[in-house]
Parts: sequence; C-alpha cells; structure tokens
Amino acid sequence: MSSANIIWSSSEVSDQILKIKADGFVQTVLEHGDKIFKMLPSVEDIPRLEKAEDALRLGQIFIDMNMLAVSVRNPQFKDEDKKKWPKHLLVAQNVKNMPEKAFLVWNIEKSKGTLSIYLTVGIALMIGILLFPIWPLNVKIVIWYISFYFLVFFVSDCFLYSRLDYLL
Repeated sequence: MSSANIIWSSSEVSDQILKIKADGFVQTVLEHGDKIFKMLPSVEDIPRLEKAEDALRLGQIFIDMNMLAVSVRNPQFKDEDKKKWPKHLLVAQNVKNMPEKAFLVWNIEKSKGTLSIYLTVGIALMIGILLFPIWPLNVKIVIWYISFYFLVFFVSDCFLYSRLDYLL
C-alpha cells in the first residue's frame, strides 16, 4: 500500500519507514477506507470500513501479512519517554492483537529500477561535466552564449521588476 494517495494524520516519515500511532491509524483508515480498498482489492474479510473495530481488524491483517509491525519505546533511552515521536523504537515480539495505542511501523519500499536509472543519469551527468575541458570549442562557445544571454535576461528582468514595483 502506498502512502502517496493518503494523507497520514499522526504520522512521521523518515527515510523508508513510516511511523504511525495506532489511534492515528484507526482514524486514517476510517477517513480513507475507499482509497484503501482501491489499493487492496483482495481484502475480503472486511466488507467496508465504518467502525474502529473494522480498522483494527484491517490492521491485524496487515500485521499478520508482515506489512505492519508494532513497536514500543526503547527502555534504554529514558529521556525519550515524554517525547511524542521517539527516535529509538524496538519491534515488539509476538503481537497477537492489533493494539489501540502503540507505534506502528510501515516499511515503504522504493522502486529499485527508477533509483538505478536516476543513479546512472546522475553519474553520466557528473562525468560529462567533469570532462568539460575536452568538449569541442563550438559547444563551449554555445554554452557561453546561452549562459551570457540568460544572465543578461535575468538581471534585466530583476531590474525591470524592481522598477515596476517602485512605480506601483
């Protein structure tokens, strides 16, 4: 399930992990139940999401499928007991039921194909820029003209905008 189409209330995203509070999960599932069913058409145990029990049952299905993990605060870090979003969480072992108050961790998988394409393009661009000294002279002159006229346009635009703002 992608978090791109759903605005998660009571959540925090860091790197590739989405941390959700269980009460925020219930509220979000109830608000966006139709979007969730469009993304997960194979959930047949729950006909529709109308009650908190339905949301908790869906959360339990996610836990059983290892899509969602229940986490607790790490007891080694005492200073984080009062924080709303602790930085150090431990995955709770042997969770049988979906808790009403806990931290839930959702692993967000990123597409490896697009990341490798971006990496390849980035490396090719860097190599191309670093090899600028061996570019043909005509290409260097064209780049110089483009940058010069862009600079002239940008400075004149800033000047005219400041004069226009002054006159109004």
